Amino acid sequence: MFRMNRRRGPRARRERGIALLLTLFVVLVVAAVVTQLALSTNAEYAVSTNEVTLARLQGAADGALVEARKALLDDASQGGGDGGLGGGMGMGGLPAGGAGGPGGEPAQDADSLNDEWAVDQQTTIGGVRVRIHVEDENRKFNLLSLVSKDADFAKASYERLVRILDRVREATDHDIDNATAETLATNIRQWIEGSGRDDVLPRPGLSSNQTDSSVTLPLTIDELLLVEGIDEELLYDRRIDGVDIPGLASVLTVWTSVEAGPIVSEDAAAQQGGANATPQPGGGPVRSAKGSGSSAAGAGGAAPTGAGGAPDPALAAGRTSGVKINLNTAPPCVLRSLLPSQELPTDVIDAILRWRNQLDEDKLKEQQESGTATGSTDFPTGVDPISHLVNKKVAEGESPAPTHYFGSVDDLDKVDEWKNFSSDSAKRDFRALVTTKSDVFTIDVTVRPEENQNMGGERVDAFGYASALPGEVDPEDLPGGIVKRVRQVVWRRAGGTSEPALLPIVVREERYDRKLTIADFPIDPKTGYPAF
Repeated sequence: MFRMNRRRGPRARRERGIALLLTLFVVLVVAAVVTQLALSTNAEYAVSTNEVTLARLQGAADGALVEARKALLDDASQGGGDGGLGGGMGMGGLPAGGAGGPGGEPAQDADSLNDEWAVDQQTTIGGVRVRIHVEDENRKFNLLSLVSKDADFAKASYERLVRILDRVREATDHDIDNATAETLATNIRQWIEGSGRDDVLPRPGLSSNQTDSSVTLPLTIDELLLVEGIDEELLYDRRIDGVDIPGLASVLTVWTSVEAGPIVSEDAAAQQGGANATPQPGGGPVRSAKGSGSSAAGAGGAAPTGAGGAPDPALAAGRTSGVKINLNTAPPCVLRSLLPSQELPTDVIDAILRWRNQLDEDKLKEQQESGTATGSTDFPTGVDPISHLVNKKVAEGESPAPTHYFGSVDDLDKVDEWKNFSSDSAKRDFRALVTTKSDVFTIDVTVRPEENQNMGGERVDAFGYASALPGEVDPEDLPGGIVKRVRQVVWRRAGGTSEPALLPIVVREERYDRKLTIADFPIDPKTGYPAF
């Protein structure tokens, strides 16, 4: 009996190798498909989570804006001054040749850093960390004064701007020298005068931009980025190596000298070639807000009206307080630059700054007796027991100790150095440039997911994302992460027969720059007291 030879030939061995390769190929394909599905699922999950996060941040930011506006209105109703201490928010035209509006300042009490709105608020809502920073624009130098119809006032304003630019970053590694300050001031003036405009950067059609003048009033301080020599590093606040460096936006403004004009329809604006008003997004009637530089100096016009020609109660007060500087809130470099040091010595201004930063013992006693004081009942935290200077950066949930403030310009006589200063002309000139009231405010809101720790001790935000930081680094000093910053600029109308009202100048805008709270005097990290 014969048996067949079953030995595999070369062809059989080759077929067995092809099967193995096909098996490996199928495994790789399946693995790739599974991996792609996993990545796609993770990406969709991340996108969905981010959308939810952004929606929550958006809601928190909108709520913070509402609370800040409420604080501003409550302050106007209470009369300003020191009405805000001991509480906390619920969330935790320039006339030619002068400053201010007709008939004096709006009928409201002084605004100061003691007010509720002036204290930074930080809290957590639904896993979202919220910071509210409100500052009055009246503390800043208004660039519109560079183009006043009064040539002498415009020239003096230019010199003030040079001094401010020279001093804004004084005593830091980023100081601006005098020659650079003069160049920047000249470039800014030329931009407003219109010589820096061309076909690429044409004039917008605004009521403040008159056809018989090349002067173009800026809509926002961000326009300075179009001025030669100014970039984001110079315009906005920076924290470098733990040192707060103020930007030009913290000392310059274009918003404090506006005037409410009559209602102008879109059709009327179109017929006038955009000379009287600019339609806003979304259509509807436009309220003409005239700036107060050369083109609007001394502008009066008809009484503001509402629908059907009836008087508009919200516009009854007419104008802001103009380009006067708030004596209670102005940064040191602004106050020191209003007059040359040869006319008003720096020592006198330093005495004013020191006085407004010192503890108001009478007010503190009043708060302690009424039970509204926070912190230590014997001597408040952050107050230097020797100089009585107050550190206004306090723990969350506390209010800073009350400081002196000027209820009126006449209160300057409470400062001995000012009272004993002999030059009546310098005093008169300084008093003409300052006020104690504010009516235009910027609300900056920063929201981000709250940070926690997971089971392994790793720092994560409220939505589970790792946020490990080296040491005690300020989270806002590092890039990345989910954060939203929004800003609103409002005009607080108080006076006349109407109730205080807020009119939006900038309705709402997303921001990327960071707003810092910079004290008049640096804080000694060892003692926690201001170092004068």
